[in-house]
Amino acid sequence: MAEVTFPEAFGGDGKTYTDDADPDTGLDDVGYQARFVPALAGSVAMAAYAKNRAAAAEEFAETCQQLREDVIERQSDVREKQQAAAADREQTGRDRAATKADAEATAGDRQQTGEDRAATKTDTEATAGDREQTGEDRAATKADAEATAGDREQTGKDRAATKADAEATAADREQTGKDRAATKADAEATAEDRQAAQTAAAQMDADDIMHRKGSGLPNEVGTAAKRDVGTASGNLMEVGAFGLGSKVVKNWPFEEVLPDDPSALETGIYRFTSSFSGLPDGYYNATALVRRYNAEWFSMTLYSEGNSDSARSANISWRADEGWSAWDINYSSSNVVGTVRDTDGVPSGAIIESDANANGRYTKFADGTVFAWKEYIDLAEPSGSAGSTFTLSGLWILPLIAHNYHDIVCTVTFDSATYSASVARYEDITYFRGVPGNNNTDVRLYAGASDHRELIGGAIRVRLFAVYTWK
Repeated sequence: MAEVTFPEAFGGDGKTYTDDADPDTGLDDVGYQARFVPALAGSVAMAAYAKNRAAAAEEFAETCQQLREDVIERQSDVREKQQAAAADREQTGRDRAATKADAEATAGDRQQTGEDRAATKTDTEATAGDREQTGEDRAATKADAEATAGDREQTGKDRAATKADAEATAADREQTGKDRAATKADAEATAEDRQAAQTAAAQMDADDIMHRKGSGLPNEVGTAAKRDVGTASGNLMEVGAFGLGSKVVKNWPFEEVLPDDPSALETGIYRFTSSFSGLPDGYYNATALVRRYNAEWFSMTLYSEGNSDSARSANISWRADEGWSAWDINYSSSNVVGTVRDTDGVPSGAIIESDANANGRYTKFADGTVFAWKEYIDLAEPSGSAGSTFTLSGLWILPLIAHNYHDIVCTVTFDSATYSASVARYEDITYFRGVPGNNNTDVRLYAGASDHRELIGGAIRVRLFAVYTWK
């Protein structure tokens, strides 16, 4: 005996199925009717569980990658600020040296100005003496007057020079004040840069620092860390690229479901609204996943959003030299059993359909096969006479109309019999026969007995099973 269990730890329902006729787990005998589809559902659920786990792992890897990129960007900002701070310190040193030189030059100018003032005072005193002497000697000597005039001219020049020195000293003082203010601003900016660098360094986690793959250091990264984000070839996809992660799915960009020339269609996710016609039977408000392989070939998977027993997804492809292919319907636990349909010779509904009515039960398959059966029917219409071969007959109306009565194969099985004169025995019945009617709706049933057993006034109860086609 073989058995299979769908563990809950891997997305299953914890149930076990066996290939025997066990009333709780078996698929043999009639057990498949109740357990076959749930078993398929268990397989799909475990596959979905595996897919979700893989998606979660991929998302975690993308998150780690983004953290590595953020750390690299922070490191780059810190380096740039450190370099700028170093340059500011170097410039501040130069400015201080220049300011010191200016201060020394100003001190020399001040000293020279003092000496010039002292000389000017001396000259003034000498000039006063000369004037007094000149007044006394004016009449006496013309040469002394001329000498005095020369002294006056020289004194004017000295005063002009002294004024120029004073103006230059004032300008030097003003420039020194400006240099000191600039030096103070540079020092404050340098302090801010140092504080920013220290703050960034304190906030950085060593576990967030990425290193080149193969370096032997923690958190090695590959080439993805150097890729740009975008939709061009070689880029890393951002959220919303090709419709992935977007809050709103793009509408189908054509007026028809299958346009004559869809060569401009791009890879992505699209949505068909209920206004579109030409979708597979049972589809509306469907989502399409387009995968383009090159300029002349792409494929599309359609996922139905409607409540229907039709297939939940379907595939189709387009090639520039061939056009559109036919729809290829996918089946799952949601549409294996339902209403079996046919569109232009192609199955378009469920795979299996099972139902019952007053004429019996039937199972209808997508390939055109029908299994029909009835628990019992009484054959009570007599034919023949006592002492010769005697038959009882009846009519079975099929629970589902046949496509062609020539395809009907009917099996008649003895169940029980009643007689007016004696108890029935199976060995007294010579034959059972089912003859299809030419209207595709019924089967005429016969049971024949040997001439040593009279069936007049009796009836035979039989069980019925038929195989035929519905299309």
